Amino acid sequence: MRALIQRSRLLQWATSGVVFSLVLTACASVSPEAGTARASTTSVTGQSSTVTYNDTCERTANSQSALNECVDHELSELNTQLSDALLTEAGRFGQHSVAAAQSQWVKYRDAECALEASPNRGGSIYPLIYGICERSLIIARIGVVRDAIAAHSQ
Repeated sequence: MRALIQRSRLLQWATSGVVFSLVLTACASVSPEAGTARASTTSVTGQSSTVTYNDTCERTANSQSALNECVDHELSELNTQLSDALLTEAGRFGQHSVAAAQSQWVKYRDAECALEASPNRGGSIYPLIYGICERSLIIARIGVVRDAIAAHSQ
C-alpha cells in the first residue's frame, strides 16, 4: 500500500502540468500532543513558500478507509491555509478578480484529479488517489497565491 502511495505521489508531480520543486522534510521540534508534521516547501518562479500539514495519521493508518480519512484531514488543513491566502490576495487584488481566478482553478483541480484517479474509479482507493492529487495541487496553489502576494507587497 505504501509503495502505491509513493508511486502515486511521483506520478502526480510528473503529470500535474505544474513545474515546481517539492522538498519534503521532517519538522525538528513538535510537541508530542501535536504529533509529527511534514513541511512541504514549494518553489514557484524563484520565490519560496512553506506549507505545512500534519501527516501523522497517514503514516500510521492501517486500512484503506483510514488512509482516505487521513487525506481528508490533510485537505481540511490545507484548504484553511488556502482560504487564508486567498483572503489576503483579495485584499490586494480585489475580491471579484480573486474569486474568478479561484473558480477557474477549482475547475482545473477537479478535472485534473478526476483524470488522475480515473483508472481507479469504482475502487476503494479512488478517494485516496483523488485526495493525494488535490493535496499536491492545493500545496502548489498556496505557493502561487503567497508568491503573488509577496511580489506585489514589495
